[in-house]
Amino acid sequence: MAFFPVLSTPFPTMTGSIITSSPAASQSSEPCIRSEEKRKHEFHIRFKGYAARVVGERQWHSTQAVRKLKPDGSVIEFEADLSGLEEITRWVLSLGSKAQVLGPPELMQRVREELGKMVQASE
Repeated sequence: MAFFPVLSTPFPTMTGSIITSSPAASQSSEPCIRSEEKRKHEFHIRFKGYAARVVGERQWHSTQAVRKLKPDGSVIEFEADLSGLEEITRWVLSLGSKAQVLGPPELMQRVREELGKMVQASE
């Protein structure tokens, strides 16, 4: 039986209840989330389980703030001021039930609509 190697991904640095990316992770030249849309939205997304670890250990955008809701970091809230509804919708859907959209309402609606289309396509 083959085993996957342990990744050498840096863990986040804790600052009070806010998680910031490790220095190595934050040295990337480009943010991970960017868009050409003009209108900004204040995004609030709760992540749990593996998604909390993945989201918490990386600098996704320069405006992000990540707050631990459980001391072990297994549940976090991600907040950022972004303009890319389409890109964020895909990101949230890619993390499945480990992501819960808290706002804005436009993102909640887009996720619901896409989930409905996925259910219909599966019937």
